Amino acid sequence: MCAGRPRINDNSLYSNPSFVLLETIREELQNLHCKQFNDGMLSIFLGRDKNYVTKKYYKIRCGKLGYISKDIFLRIKERVTDHFYKELGCITEKIIKTFEDYEDYLSRHKYIRSEARSKIYHPNIKSDFFRFIVTDEQRYYLGIMFSDGYIIKEEDEYRKYYRIGLKLNPDDEKIIDRLIYILGLNPGCKHLYEEWQKHNNKLVKIRYFRIHFANQQMAADLISWGVIPNKSNIIRLPEFPDQEDYYPFLMGCFDGDGETGSTRLWSGSRKFLEDIKLNFRVPNEIRYRESDYGSAWGLSLGPKLFNKMIASYPNSLARKRKQMREW
Repeated sequence: MCAGRPRINDNSLYSNPSFVLLETIREELQNLHCKQFNDGMLSIFLGRDKNYVTKKYYKIRCGKLGYISKDIFLRIKERVTDHFYKELGCITEKIIKTFEDYEDYLSRHKYIRSEARSKIYHPNIKSDFFRFIVTDEQRYYLGIMFSDGYIIKEEDEYRKYYRIGLKLNPDDEKIIDRLIYILGLNPGCKHLYEEWQKHNNKLVKIRYFRIHFANQQMAADLISWGVIPNKSNIIRLPEFPDQEDYYPFLMGCFDGDGETGSTRLWSGSRKFLEDIKLNFRVPNEIRYRESDYGSAWGLSLGPKLFNKMIASYPNSLARKRKQMREW
């Protein structure tokens, strides 16, 4: 059984670049030596363990890409080339073409791999959810991503890619559940974590829910809005076409980093709060707070702006929806 992955048909196997590469080598070897090469014989010829080809095809049938890393590919290429020059005095055009095709595949693999994996784990994912922000729900969850979301840039020898994540305390689980639903994510990507943090010279157990996934289109869209890697201290207020568009966005920010029972919004970025203060003519001053949980800047938004935020998105956190009296 291919646990956790959809089993694909043989047509997908036959079009897989790794399958095409290995089968071309097998075919040309059989033509050269006039004998059959089973999976075990082919694996050993390539300098791998005898089950290498069988396992590779099994993974492909189970929905994985089954790609051959650049390092292993170059070893295989060298081994095949040396053998054909020794036995035939040249390497066949078919093998040369297949090597070229696989080298091209590896150069594009960072994009192919991410898209394919994303669809395997999250077959219903709405990759373009943050492309055009036109609804209040999109604006609200963009605000959530500004406050408690993150994007991590990762890379290795073969690819560069981004991972998207969101961490919230257990009281705010409904936000993560709703985001999983509207993004079309696999609910299994949500996990509860516990860790110890130092607070007032004491270790305190912190519990939180987290989702963590890779989707390059969505990451690129979030980055274009300002949810950049290591954003905490440098975020700025994004631009929306209308003033009313900011209210659900700010409500999302407040549900993430707002102070319950007040209108005070906290942020690691003073510039972000300065943008809000200027854009909405907030008279209050920005203040700094040091804390074991992380120092931050705070701005009291005032009742007029805060009440507009509450009215703009009725599905925000109930515990932070305290209507403020306007004087």
